Amino acid sequence: MANKIKKSARRFLKEYKIKKVTLERISEIIKSQGYKIIRFGKAYNDENTEILINGLELNNYIQAYSAFTYTDDKYRLVFLEDNISEEEALILLTHEEGHIYNKHFGETVIAGKNTLHEFEANEFSHYVLNPTFMVRFTTFISRHKAVSTISGILLLLIIGGCIATPIILKQQSYYGNYYVSPSGTKFHEAECFYIRDKKTKERVTKDLVIERDLEPCKVCLPELRDE
Repeated sequence: MANKIKKSARRFLKEYKIKKVTLERISEIIKSQGYKIIRFGKAYNDENTEILINGLELNNYIQAYSAFTYTDDKYRLVFLEDNISEEEALILLTHEEGHIYNKHFGETVIAGKNTLHEFEANEFSHYVLNPTFMVRFTTFISRHKAVSTISGILLLLIIGGCIATPIILKQQSYYGNYYVSPSGTKFHEAECFYIRDKKTKERVTKDLVIERDLEPCKVCLPELRDE
């Protein structure tokens, strides 16, 4: 299944000729697929958004989720919370694009009710936002076929010349086995899909939590958020 979603993510990057995944680019793609992105708040919304939410009976979803996709015979909508960082918005929208691109809509009007579909959307987001070197390389080759021979030689040289650089960890008072990205506002478990393939991340210390006012991830550490 992971291989299937990895191929789907690779196909997506190639189809939309994505060199760099940004919030603006993902938003453009979703809109080009016929969806409207609705920004909402947990406590307050403008009159039109409130009417739409009430009319579609989505109040429970608004309170429970930061993003979800709704589709029926009349509407194709992606709801995205307003009060979140750009990094979080990018991750959430890419997750919703995973539902859209992999056609997760069946009898239900809300994507993600199926556990398998939710897992696949998570994996899709992971591979799109953190493509492996080989995925990036083959995507590059597909766009630049004229230099494929030279690129193949360069790839062999890169692989042959790679030297692992040791990571020297300072002895610090760590705050559990959690990690955060340089610009992140939340810390995560090592295998959380938000952080696991970030090229730059650091293990969280008690001082760092206080200094940057870090909060636990609502996906991988919900129990810490409830304390």
